[in-house]
Amino acid sequence: MRELRPSRFRDHVARLVREVREGKLFDLPAKQFWSPAPGIDLSVEFHGQRAATPAGPAAGPHSQMAQNILLAYLAGGRIMELKTVQIMDRLQIPRPCIDTRTIGFNIEWSQELTIEESIHEYVAGAWLVNIARGENWIGAPAPLTPEQDPVIYDISVGYDLKGIRSRRVTEFLRTMRDASAWIDRLGREIAAEFPRLLRHRPDPCLSRTATLSTFHGCPPEEIEGICTHLLEEMGIHTVVKMNPTMLGQERVDGLLRGTLGYDHLRTNPKAYETGLQYRDSLDLIRGLRAKADRLGLGLNVKFSNTLETINDEGPFPRREAIRYLSGQPLHVITTVLMDEWRRAMAWDRGMSFSAGIDRKNFADIVRSGCVPITTCTDLLRPGGYGRMADQLRDFEKLLAREGKTSLRAGAGDVARQAAHLEAYARQLPADPRYHFAKNAKPPRRLESRLSFYDCVSCDKCIPVCPNDAMFAYETRPGERPVAAVAFCPREGLSVTPAAPLRVERDHQLANFADWCNECGNCDTHCPEHDGPFVMKPRLFATRASYLEAAPQDGFHCHDDHGLPAVTGRLDGHEYTLTLDRGAGRAFLRDAFLLVEIDAATHAVTEVHLSQILTGPRLVSTAVYHRLRDVLEGIWLAETSNAVNAAR
Repeated sequence: MRELRPSRFRDHVARLVREVREGKLFDLPAKQFWSPAPGIDLSVEFHGQRAATPAGPAAGPHSQMAQNILLAYLAGGRIMELKTVQIMDRLQIPRPCIDTRTIGFNIEWSQELTIEESIHEYVAGAWLVNIARGENWIGAPAPLTPEQDPVIYDISVGYDLKGIRSRRVTEFLRTMRDASAWIDRLGREIAAEFPRLLRHRPDPCLSRTATLSTFHGCPPEEIEGICTHLLEEMGIHTVVKMNPTMLGQERVDGLLRGTLGYDHLRTNPKAYETGLQYRDSLDLIRGLRAKADRLGLGLNVKFSNTLETINDEGPFPRREAIRYLSGQPLHVITTVLMDEWRRAMAWDRGMSFSAGIDRKNFADIVRSGCVPITTCTDLLRPGGYGRMADQLRDFEKLLAREGKTSLRAGAGDVARQAAHLEAYARQLPADPRYHFAKNAKPPRRLESRLSFYDCVSCDKCIPVCPNDAMFAYETRPGERPVAAVAFCPREGLSVTPAAPLRVERDHQLANFADWCNECGNCDTHCPEHDGPFVMKPRLFATRASYLEAAPQDGFHCHDDHGLPAVTGRLDGHEYTLTLDRGAGRAFLRDAFLLVEIDAATHAVTEVHLSQILTGPRLVSTAVYHRLRDVLEGIWLAETSNAVNAAR
């Protein structure tokens, strides 16, 4: 399993300073950035803090790395639900772990980074947001201040009291309240090259709120203990996340398998027995609300967790008994649950919502009084983070048509919000947009298969990757001469012409392996077979990560005595190419042969044995072309990417 590897903060900054001049940031085109529409105020209150919009990424694959956080901000996210942190921070998550062919499923739990790496990414992400806002990379009429464009970071923790009270999770919570030491550390990385950007340091108090995930059979007394700890010991505003199973199996299955028509899906019967029950939740929240009130803190609820279903189809390993459902059917189930729960509690406090949000239902959930409203599954579809900007733009247009200028004007009208939610929940199950018949067709597949070079160049793989691991680069199309360089103990060295290498397109795709966790989402939406993250060249940021990935094919670009070089594994064999552009020569070597090549004609000019060979050896200069395309098209490219940021 590939592990995610955070990049240096300095490398992020170096890349973005260049990339913004190219009309994009982390490969998100500037046309998909969101900035406030003139005369429209979408700001909201969350636990006494103001955020410029109610939108954001749900705790998940769009909120665990620094680039996730900036991308969500660029698309209009102003309340970031950071990915759940727990004491077990070395989980072995099976691959693939995401399936968005039709609705949404996953087999992830919490963060894929260590707790310390999570802190690094959250602090780095907050600083990148401040830079983008302060330098006006979002294209607002004028640079915005944190007061004009406020962002809230909501941390998420789970899943039991023992883990949350542990030394490392406690230190995480305290650091999120005062990240001064981490901010100083990151500041030292950019002080020499980018002193101007030091003025955009984030607030040391990165977060004042925490959402508790109540997954995996967490009983009510455990939830109460955790919330009491967060409120009394940590002094943190707290949100309790509800489970869709609180409706009961008969109701959930009636909606999912009956009304909505997903009769091929089976919910996990154990989840209804071990998870938080509906009646228990009422007493639990009443007690916690009173406790929070005494402490002068906020206690909100969130709807909802994903829904546990049996893993009996699809791409996930069969050893995983459960897969977690999201997307369209969860939107219906969660909305129905939220409406019934709100009426039963006569709830007039804050509610968060995350279940199948998209541009067509965002407005209804806003008008139901929910803050924040966060998205995951929809952002995993073609367009990626840009789909969040669509949600906000559509809502701004709706307000403009109604002659309204502010979302906050009706924020306190709880009765109107409750009435809207009740009416919406009543009609929602009948809406065909959420039914199986409308969501049964997977993305179209062609008969063609991916390879190292060329594809249909749709570039869908770039935005559907939450981490920006897929990226484009340019190379020279055409026919390249290839020679077979051979050594035989009897005949010695020989150079023989071979079939030429044909490259059809100048536009190519590659994978930054340090940001790729092999979730499989790019393969889901690629119209060709075999997966971009598998077939396209994989680039590693460091020699250490390159070596650890063995025996997988991959590349690491580096310096070789002052000359640009790339080392790569191809079909299990390792090669290094060093390019001397001043002399017009390239040097290709493996463990035994050193091949000198004319950089202009690609002709082999000299061959040397680097050590004694007792058997035959063959090297094709097709390897030279691949290595050179990686070196020149990615590492030495004028356009910015995650690889050459470290150059």
